[in-house]
Amino acid sequence: MTNTLYVLMTIVVGFGAATQLAMLGAMGRERGAYEATWISIVGTVGGLCVVLVVRSLRGDQPNLPAPLDTGVPFAIVAVLCGTALLISMRGLEPYLVVCGLFATAYLLSVGFAVPHIGTALFLGAATAGTLFGSAVYDHIGAFGTEPHPTTFLRATGIAVVFAGVVIVRAAP
Repeated sequence: MTNTLYVLMTIVVGFGAATQLAMLGAMGRERGAYEATWISIVGTVGGLCVVLVVRSLRGDQPNLPAPLDTGVPFAIVAVLCGTALLISMRGLEPYLVVCGLFATAYLLSVGFAVPHIGTALFLGAATAGTLFGSAVYDHIGAFGTEPHPTTFLRATGIAVVFAGVVIVRAAP
């Protein structure tokens, strides 16, 4: 994968982080900040466990010390997380259950992209994607929030952040 593709992937993951933020806000309004955070973290851990189980089933065992060197403990944790999510999500919109998966994608992308594009470019691209996604969600009032229209000044600020990503990418 070329560095440009890593940067583009990171921008998309940043947009996903904006989605997670908006979903956390929606859950926070319904349940409270601590409870929304709980649901998100359980989803993140459960999502990562599912990835590790799938990799194990494909013959790629986790590179961790025993007893975490097989998919079995991760399958157990995935089931526990799934159960906790089902209980915690009662009364919330069902689509909010995926909130934590955006953090799983973000964390995995760090491990894939940072060795190729560096920390500064990763963080810049992820921030640009998050800012752009957040502005989109603000503009349309996503997940029940009050709309905040995109103004010329807001759009200019977002463009400046994207310009910063291009400058960091172009730097030797």
